[in-house]
Amino acid sequence: MQRPFPDNTTTRLGVFAEDAITLRAGSQRLVLTPGLRIERVQSRLRHLANMGSALP
Repeated sequence: MQRPFPDNTTTRLGVFAEDAITLRAGSQRLVLTPGLRIERVQSRLRHLANMGSALP
């Protein structure tokens, strides 16, 4: 069977870190919430022989 796209295996890894920083000035309060996200996505193609032609 010919396929329009190759089979693939995808591996995903993600990490997220967040913190809250509170600043006070008298009766006023300010909260800063910085965050950092890192992601890695890796795809591996398999069975390229089963791919069909891109042209009809």
